[in-house]
Amino acid sequence: MFVVRIFAVLLMVFEQSCCESVTGSDAEIVRAHIGTNVSLPCRVDTKQCGQLHSVKWYKDANRVYVLSHAGQGRAEAER
Repeated sequence: MFVVRIFAVLLMVFEQSCCESVTGSDAEIVRAHIGTNVSLPCRVDTKQCGQLHSVKWYKDANRVYVLSHAGQGRAEAER
């Protein structure tokens, strides 16, 4: 079984103050068999944090996926 540690780093833009904030880094262990699909959890509280700009998932120090404000997702290999 392949164990992946995913750290979600959330970049939020606050509508009221127009400042940027980085939050997150809550670790969750996600397990999957090699070659299978896996869901990467990410909880965003827009009432508390403001408008979502992007969500970035990391495996160790490597960014593996980006979900942008426009709702478009991209794996890092697709750059």
